[in-house]
Amino acid sequence: GEGMEQAWQGCGEDEEERERGEGRERRVATKRVDGIREIQGRGRVDNKESSLPSPSSTPRARGWLAKVKPARCRSIALMLMLFLIKTCCCFVPTMPGRGVLSGRPQKLCAKGGLRLLHCFLSPPPAPAALHALKMSADEGIEWGAERGRDDGAGNGGSMLKEPASELVEAALNNAEAVIRAAGGCIDSLSFGREWKSMFPDFPRSMFDGTRISSFNKLLSVYGADRFVIEETKKKEIKLYVLKDAKGREGREAYMRAEEQLAELAASPLGAFFEIRGGRMRAGLSKSLPPNLASYTKLDLLLDAIEPNLVAFAGGVSSVSGRDAVTCLNHIKRLQYQAKYPVQQTRVSSFVRAFADIAKQSMQTLSSKNTALLLNALSDREGYEPLLELASLHLQELAKMAGGEGSQELDAEDFFTPQAVAVIVNAYAKSERRDAALFRAMSRVVQHLRPETFDAQAVANIANAFAKADVRPRDEKLFEVMRKIARGIEWEGWNPTALAVLSTALVKVGSLDEELMVYLCKCAVLIYEAQGASAFSSPAAVAALLSSMVEAKVAEETFFAAMATSVEENLKLAHTMKYDTKKNFLVPKNNNKPVKKLSGAQKSAKRFIDSCNGALVASIARNLRMRGKLSSELSSRLSLLCRELSLGNGHAESVADAIAAFAPSADKATTLFLSDCILLLPLQVLKSSATVSDLLVAMAGAGWGDGAAAAKLVTAAVGIESYTGEEVVSILESTRKLNMPRHFAPLLSHMQKVVVMILKQGTDCNTRPYAAMSAKQLSAVAGILHEAGAVNSSLLDEYVRALPLLKLSPTDEKALLEVGAVLEEEGRKQDAETWRRKASENTLIAKISQLG
Repeated sequence: GEGMEQAWQGCGEDEEERERGEGRERRVATKRVDGIREIQGRGRVDNKESSLPSPSSTPRARGWLAKVKPARCRSIALMLMLFLIKTCCCFVPTMPGRGVLSGRPQKLCAKGGLRLLHCFLSPPPAPAALHALKMSADEGIEWGAERGRDDGAGNGGSMLKEPASELVEAALNNAEAVIRAAGGCIDSLSFGREWKSMFPDFPRSMFDGTRISSFNKLLSVYGADRFVIEETKKKEIKLYVLKDAKGREGREAYMRAEEQLAELAASPLGAFFEIRGGRMRAGLSKSLPPNLASYTKLDLLLDAIEPNLVAFAGGVSSVSGRDAVTCLNHIKRLQYQAKYPVQQTRVSSFVRAFADIAKQSMQTLSSKNTALLLNALSDREGYEPLLELASLHLQELAKMAGGEGSQELDAEDFFTPQAVAVIVNAYAKSERRDAALFRAMSRVVQHLRPETFDAQAVANIANAFAKADVRPRDEKLFEVMRKIARGIEWEGWNPTALAVLSTALVKVGSLDEELMVYLCKCAVLIYEAQGASAFSSPAAVAALLSSMVEAKVAEETFFAAMATSVEENLKLAHTMKYDTKKNFLVPKNNNKPVKKLSGAQKSAKRFIDSCNGALVASIARNLRMRGKLSSELSSRLSLLCRELSLGNGHAESVADAIAAFAPSADKATTLFLSDCILLLPLQVLKSSATVSDLLVAMAGAGWGDGAAAAKLVTAAVGIESYTGEEVVSILESTRKLNMPRHFAPLLSHMQKVVVMILKQGTDCNTRPYAAMSAKQLSAVAGILHEAGAVNSSLLDEYVRALPLLKLSPTDEKALLEVGAVLEEEGRKQDAETWRRKASENTLIAKISQLG
């Protein structure tokens, strides 16, 4: 308080001094300004203003003030007051004001702090100075208003004009119509959208330069008597409500809908809503998540597409048939990961849901999408109605492409060879014999241009028609397939396509020696161009070798190339040790991993990874039959077969292994083969074909393991049903194996079996037939006669079967041999009948050759 009084006294003393002369006044003011600038400089830290501490805030400050002499208190109090005024003025808004001394209009702001200071330093005493400051502020406000009015009068373009009343009334009527159409209540964003929809030609540009800059201004300023504007949770969105009963009802309905939408948005269905106009609205169709092909985990894939199903089930979104097909194929791609019942159940539910969607949208699917749908469901049970519906749809597409009897079929606009291949393979895999569909697809294939086919499509189509076994056989289709295949250059083929096509042609008996030789040459050219790495699939190699052996193709270069490719892959694989835990190849004598594999190493790795005992045995057997199984290659394959095992119950693979390895088997291989037979389940040995194949393999290899052969002969005696070919095979094989102790029971049993077979044919009520051929009857009669096991009942059935035999020109020798057996058994008249039949057959054969 004393400091402030001294400051005011100081102001009085300075006033007296200034009365002595204006020069003195300027010098004093300059000193004061310099002092203020000094204070401002002390109060800045890093060019930022900061407050001065209070005198008692710190001990250092209190000590400094204690040392100040009373004479200087006036100056210190003045500086503190000036600093407070300066700080306070920083928060005073800018406004026009008049100088207290000069009377000129000046801006009163932070920078005007010195002018306020000047008011305190000016001649009027403090109360007068404060009164003058107040008057200055009042006058400044009035002056500002007058100036604003003067400026508005002087510049008419800066003032907002009133809109025309007719225009305002029309706008208000339109606004009321929009709100009533919405139920009496609508949000501002939806209001703008609906206005544009209902009144697209309204001249909104007429409001430019007026007070109406938005719909909010229009309704709040000019429509307050007709509308209520309410705030919402979103500041930028308002709610427009009519001031009548319609508005109240609309507002209540709007709030109820908002609550429902809030609950729905918090549920899983919320992901399928889009924000449009401030409201949540369900989209007509929700697209699938992007990059489904990038998903490598089944659970993540199902999590990504589950909201689509939830939305579809909730009726807030739709899933197109095409998207459903896409999801089904991605699920099939990763369904192998469903190892637990919970995962399998989840996958099944997803597949069922998307299949139902695709079924409902079947008429919108193209042939490609239909093919993908069939491919996704072909290996699943319970989808027969969908397959039937797809078949009808595809037949309709085939008719649209030209149909039966069409002069010009534009099938390429509806089908591609690849789509047809997928379709027929899906139906063949499902074991559905849909003759109508296969006929329709056959017509489509025959009208497609040959240049649109690739090797894979040709192979898959031929394989599907061969597997489906639709009767009568479509010979015209296979003729087209053979023609197209001959036109594809060897560069367009791969080992898999070669194997699939050759296997299909052998299965249906549609053999073309020229084509089979061409396929062999293509395989040789592929090996010469790409080496053994091209044949990294043991399944393709095994199938290709089997089909060419069965077709009796004598291409030595082909079999030599296959043997070399297998041997090269095995050599490289045996020089490397594959570490399954770390997933890389390492040299046998070095623990350093080979992280970057060469092409040959990758081929060897794929070959070993894809091998199983059955494939190894098949490859070895076919190479041995063609004389291309060297001792070194046989040793490598037998070792690999023992490591991989043949599995329990694979009798056909055991037969292949016996035929391949038994002729040159070492002790380890012999024990391995014997164990394979002894470990076969009895259920497997109840098949006559299995027992026949195993005995034939043992006899062909000259391998007569006593325990194994005894088990097979014992199993053969217990089987009641045979074919004529199986009877002959078992009798001949057992005789070669030289097993007298087991041969007698087998002969007795086989004689009964032959009598039963012949009786089934001769006693047939509809059409009697000979159940065995002349060659088979001759072989059985010779073996039984040699062993002394022929009885009268068997000879009686021979005589009854003679008139029913279907003879060929080469059966003369067989008929004469049976006649000789009959004569030796004391039935000369019957023997003469068989000789006479042989002479007639020979005469008929000669006549047929002449005519």
